[in-house]
Amino acid sequence: PRLQGRTMMGCEVIAPVRIPQAPYDVVVVASTHRDAILAQLIQLGIAPDRIIAPDVSQDDSELGTEIGRLLARARRDA
Repeated sequence: PRLQGRTMMGCEVIAPVRIPQAPYDVVVVASTHRDAILAQLIQLGIAPDRIIAPDVSQDDSELGTEIGRLLARARRDA
C-alpha cells in the first residue's frame, strides 16, 4: 500500500482508507488520538481484533510490554 509517511522510528504509516486492503495481520495505532483513530478504522470495516491501540503516554519499556501483551492476545484470539 502507498505510504502516508513513516514514524520517527521508521515504521510505515499508511492512510486509514488503504488499511482494509493492506496485507497486514495487525494494525498498531501509535497515537495519542487512538480512540478516534480506532473508531475510524472500525467504521472502515477493519475488525477490532485486527487493531492494537496501546497507551503511547507510557515510557518505552512499559509501551513495549503493553504492545507485546496486546500482540500475544491478538495471536491467541486469531
